[in-house]
Amino acid sequence: MASRGAAATIADAADERSGREPRGPYRPARERGVAAAYVRDAFHAAWGEGARLDDPEVLARLAEARGWDAAGFLRYVDSPAAAAALESATAQAVARGVFGVPTMTIGSDMWWGNDRLFMLERHLAKMAADRKAR
Repeated sequence: MASRGAAATIADAADERSGREPRGPYRPARERGVAAAYVRDAFHAAWGEGARLDDPEVLARLAEARGWDAAGFLRYVDSPAAAAALESATAQAVARGVFGVPTMTIGSDMWWGNDRLFMLERHLAKMAADRKAR
């Protein structure tokens, strides 16, 4: 299995925010209305537990936690369509200046690294406060 778990999840989430159709492992989560939960679980597995998101057992566990058919999820993740989507999303990420995972972007602002998530949280809190003040 190609290494596509975390990078594809992040790229797919970026696709959705930009109006493009997500195509990698994130797409099944989005279609089932559990995208946020899937991303949270995948990020926790990778950066909280040190799990490898290219490990079929980890992906199967993530799928099963969502109540999905793990074998079907793994077939999709390992499909040529998902591989092509990863290649496309990776090229788009590189063009935006992304150089590692996890990378989070809002507009032109970018945060890289699990240890920088507090900065993203501050930014989101400020955005929420600004919206509330309007």
